Amino acid sequence: MNSLRKNERLSSQKEIALLVKEGNTFLCYPFRIMWSVSRNERDHSFRIQSAFSVPKKKFKKAVKRNKIRRRMKEAFRLQKEPFKKEMAHHPFTLSLLIIYTPHKELNYAKIEAGMKKSFQMLKKVLSKKTP
Repeated sequence: MNSLRKNERLSSQKEIALLVKEGNTFLCYPFRIMWSVSRNERDHSFRIQSAFSVPKKKFKKAVKRNKIRRRMKEAFRLQKEPFKKEMAHHPFTLSLLIIYTPHKELNYAKIEAGMKKSFQMLKKVLSKKTP
């Protein structure tokens, strides 16, 4: 199943605040990606936890924010499994906060292309940071 399960969601306010404060950041249009890595003590497998944000300041209507967030989640869901397979030998948890940056609503194809590019950049950055 390729859904975003409860244990794959980054929902703790403390964890999100810590990620924003101490995490690493990179820009990959149309997203700003904040990420951090922590060791898995219990199991020795790779895990991803993610949260998605669309700024209220840029999109006043909740309907538009939710629509963009749904598109981001779907693009993430499709890119997640191949990424997890490539990173399977790393025993850590990757926490991601994906923030939508444009001032206008983009179509799904552009969001998906941006997510694909983000995962490629993330692979490159993680290969440098982790042994």
